[in-house]
Amino acid sequence: MRDPVVERRGLPAASDDVENLVAAMHPADRRVALGAAVQQQLPFAVAAVAVPAISLGIGEPVRPSMLAAGLVALTIATVGMVVAVMLRAPTWLRDVLVLCSLPGLALVVMGTGGEPHVSAAVLLVPVLWMALYGSGRTLLTALVLQAVTVSLLATTDRSSTARDELRFAAVLIAVSVVSASAVFRVVRNLSRSEARARRQEQVLRTVGAAIREIQEGPDARQSVCAAVLAVTDGNAAALMEPDGPEHLRVTASAGTQLPPTRIHLTDPSISAVAYQTGMPVYVPDTANEPRANPTMLALTHARSVLAQPFQRDGKIAGVAFVTWPDRHPSPPLLAEPAMALLAREVGLALERAELRTRLHEEATTDSLTGAANRRVWRSRVPDMMTSDGSLCVAMLDLDHFKSYNDTLGHLAGDDLLRDLVGAWSPLLRPTDLLVRWGGEEFAIALPDCDPDAAITVIDRLREAVPAGQTASAGIACWDGRETLAALVARADAALYEAKRAGRDVTALAAPPSALATDLAVGSIPSASE
Repeated sequence: MRDPVVERRGLPAASDDVENLVAAMHPADRRVALGAAVQQQLPFAVAAVAVPAISLGIGEPVRPSMLAAGLVALTIATVGMVVAVMLRAPTWLRDVLVLCSLPGLALVVMGTGGEPHVSAAVLLVPVLWMALYGSGRTLLTALVLQAVTVSLLATTDRSSTARDELRFAAVLIAVSVVSASAVFRVVRNLSRSEARARRQEQVLRTVGAAIREIQEGPDARQSVCAAVLAVTDGNAAALMEPDGPEHLRVTASAGTQLPPTRIHLTDPSISAVAYQTGMPVYVPDTANEPRANPTMLALTHARSVLAQPFQRDGKIAGVAFVTWPDRHPSPPLLAEPAMALLAREVGLALERAELRTRLHEEATTDSLTGAANRRVWRSRVPDMMTSDGSLCVAMLDLDHFKSYNDTLGHLAGDDLLRDLVGAWSPLLRPTDLLVRWGGEEFAIALPDCDPDAAITVIDRLREAVPAGQTASAGIACWDGRETLAALVARADAALYEAKRAGRDVTALAAPPSALATDLAVGSIPSASE
């Protein structure tokens, strides 16, 4: 019998030196252990005192040697049991000591010379003790030993007739069997109720922690799989979600790590049944289950399976399932309601994650073209302005876009802008940034790119303008000191240069010092031009 207090405090095992163990125990732990030990052994001490006292009080003859032997045997057994209970010794040692108390009690009874029907009733003590604290096997052993002891007492030389003695022995044995059986059943039911209550508390605590992790953690799918294992004691848990209209695929797993296995909805699959019906499915034994999927059985070594569908946006969005390697006629305690609660939470968590993603996209993405917006520009481009590499910024503008809109309509103009972003995005690196600046104007940041390379990239983009249209571009390269606003202003000024040069060209802005000189003599046009 393991003691969590001893294990938690790192104390030596019960087989180690007793003095060291007792010294190592916390004072509070020692008091609790000693109180439990004394409480359990109190009936033996009362019996050892009460039998001689009653017999002496009514004038029964005493056999000192037999009484002394019985008291010594009881003392040894009782002290041994106190130490064993206090130190959480192995159960078998404690049970042996209890059984050894039967001969000691019998010697006390015989040593006081009392009538069997008066004093031998104390032989109920070890039997009832075993009914309270022992197992069914040890209780049966105690009943057998008690029957033997009572029978021996009934055949000793007493003042009562032999028939009375045998009648008393039979009654005492019958009372022992009935009372011990009743006590054992009550204790067993109470123990089961207590274990069930502990398990319920543990499951509820685990589910509560899992719900917080699902709501706050970075990966709701992985969190729910880990929580399912914790509350069901399964060997594998996983989520399966639609992969196209006709397949389910493993998207997360715990315990046994599963590959992203793909299953057709028409294939044998317990998860597919739960997904299509929207109802939980429990299979106690997959050995002869036609709905079980052979691939999943081989991966999980499942014998019992519980599959629980979950919803998102009011529709069945997937299935959470857990497997056990052994056969279970029914799901473990609270497994079904806990699975249903966790499945509901993962559905809500996925809804929240999708909503956060949508809100983030709306906040950072141009709704018409899908390109990034100025908020992303202000967030990312300053991080590109480092001394570790060059940075070029380009401003591009579609030529004659107003005429295109007037001729073909604004819907055609919208399509052109969407197609433009779709054509340009594959031509840029993942580190580049394409932003819709406004209207038909776009800004592009090219980190780690020198002026010649920037011109090559921008010219490639201009050549990819769809619908036979053209674009003009202006490029400015950061000098390592100017602000982002000044850098964009130089690129915008170069764009105007490209427009003045006849459009459909790329212009490279002069360095800031040269630009300042040109502005002084009026060579760069103003925005109004």
